[in-house]
Amino acid sequence: MSKKIALMLSGGTESVAALCYALKQGHDVKCYHSVFCSRSAIESEYAEKICTTLGVEYISSQYDPAPTPLQIRDTWFWLGPAFIIGAGTEVDEVWYGVHKDDDIDQMNDIDDIWRRTVGISRPGCKTISKAPLHHLSKQQQWDMIDVDIKPLVVYCQRTVHEPCGECGKCKEWKKVVKDAEPKAK
Repeated sequence: MSKKIALMLSGGTESVAALCYALKQGHDVKCYHSVFCSRSAIESEYAEKICTTLGVEYISSQYDPAPTPLQIRDTWFWLGPAFIIGAGTEVDEVWYGVHKDDDIDQMNDIDDIWRRTVGISRPGCKTISKAPLHHLSKQQQWDMIDVDIKPLVVYCQRTVHEPCGECGKCKEWKKVVKDAEPKAK
């Protein structure tokens, strides 16, 4: 059964994999991106290219981006717009991307805050928040992404397609590679 999905698209592996998954499931998808710093402004360009390539509607909101060398966990910047979308539009689900090694407590917090906030702002609202691929590793999600989309995926926090090797995203990838290596007997 086709659902109306609002997908919070960062342009990174997890959200792009969720987008590819939603499309393969036949869902009606609209993607949303929150620009809150210079890094997310760059991600927005790639997220828009991904949506254009896949023929998906793309909507971006901007919060006066300020240059910062810091890696910012973006959850708290997209969660507010997600509440507004979920409570104020007719979508069945609002999706976001995470992988199985992400902080499960934070995911539970997101879902709890979602239920409370949407429940207060729109009693009876049936829209739910969901991370449909949370049970898959980052590598498994990467493998789900269409080959023509992979060059557009943002995977490093300092540069787009020349990994710095030091940021949180690069460290996640190092762990994926290390975990995938055959174990010595």
